[in-house]
Amino acid sequence: MYDSMPPLQLDSNTKYTAVMKTDVGEVIIELYPELAPYTVNSFVFLAKEGFYDGTIFHRVITDFVVQGGDPTGTGRGGPGYVIPDEFPANNMYEIGTLAMANTGAPDSGGSQFFIVVGPHGESLPPKYTIFGKVIGGMESVFHIALDGVSADGRSGATQPKVIHSIESIEIQELPNFE
Repeated sequence: MYDSMPPLQLDSNTKYTAVMKTDVGEVIIELYPELAPYTVNSFVFLAKEGFYDGTIFHRVITDFVVQGGDPTGTGRGGPGYVIPDEFPANNMYEIGTLAMANTGAPDSGGSQFFIVVGPHGESLPPKYTIFGKVIGGMESVFHIALDGVSADGRSGATQPKVIHSIESIEIQELPNFE
């Protein structure tokens, strides 16, 4: 694991996209460095290091979220450092939102993230940093979600009925002309 959070190395003139290859298809995610620079920086760093490769979606709750990013697959693992919360003024979750999971305490995010897949996820309290949105391949995310447990049984570590994995995450960097 890592001893400390990576130094901020994002380029403000660059648009960052993550291409997440899963066992059921590709998921394309637009990252929001302007809203959550430390969270995006950490995610980009870890993805480039191969940290997420071969990890599973350890918490999958139909109509709520799919969660991954834990190298141990238990819901308790992380990169060895924490990142600060970065809450924009409008911290609203919608289907496809990518947010940083945390322990429930302030500034306790690390590597675990979730993607909102249903109405229970849309009603989350604004306690999780939003740092991206799925812009392609949401059908793959829904496929993973359908193999989860029901939303009415949501609790801490909810092992999915079928284990799905992240094969790799590739970061694409393109000039930002906006």
